[in-house]
Amino acid sequence: MTEMTDEEYFALPSLSHSDTKLLERSPAHYRWAKDHAVREHKPQFDFGHVVHELILGKGAGIDVIDADNWKTKAAQEARKESREAGRAPLLTTEFMAAKACADAVRLHPLAAKLLDHMDHVEVACVWDDNGVQRRAKPDGVTGRFVLDVKTTPAADTESFGRSAGKFGYHSQAAWYIEAAHACLGIADPKFLFIVVEVDAPHLVNVIELDPYDIELGAKRNARLIGRYRQCVETDTWPGYGTGINQAQLPRWAEIAEEAA
Repeated sequence: MTEMTDEEYFALPSLSHSDTKLLERSPAHYRWAKDHAVREHKPQFDFGHVVHELILGKGAGIDVIDADNWKTKAAQEARKESREAGRAPLLTTEFMAAKACADAVRLHPLAAKLLDHMDHVEVACVWDDNGVQRRAKPDGVTGRFVLDVKTTPAADTESFGRSAGKFGYHSQAAWYIEAAHACLGIADPKFLFIVVEVDAPHLVNVIELDPYDIELGAKRNARLIGRYRQCVETDTWPGYGTGINQAQLPRWAEIAEEAA
């Protein structure tokens, strides 16, 4: 484990959990993204980065743009300069919303207790997994708890469970649990999500995923690490194949057709 900037971290010749999402789509997508230094950027990323920095006290920096919206040339130029400098630009109203999220997290008794006793904040973990270099950068580590801060439209437990399935949070948890064990020597790490709603009243929920779901995530990770290892060893990065593939309607569509 070591301290490093985001640029240094993303430049490491190693496999991250985000990388496995590209591999899952196809090895060809992963290889193209790496060869062309592609990093996806969405406006909501800036909001999330600012909330993280306000909560964790660590980040690349924040620029508050004094404008009502992003429509003016001056505001767009300021946003462009901020991002090129590696910082996160937000309009004043957006920054106030981000600060309200951070304040809500800090007022939540359990979340505040976990965050106030962090042993590590955004420390880079790199380890060898049978010849594959893997990496992770957890938001924080408190004792045996690995922490991840997430902003979301709905932080209730049921909605977050659906988001976990949609965005692969179960495999993220498994990945970071392995990182904490391999790099930090934690015998039995537990992964906790500190989830805060982006809209007022910015409710907060501390969530641990079901152990069975994390086990499924670990199996998914192992499968994709194996795919990556094979691609590296053979220097082949396949797409969708060269033959004819047969597609099938999703079950809900079949049911609708059968009932018509």
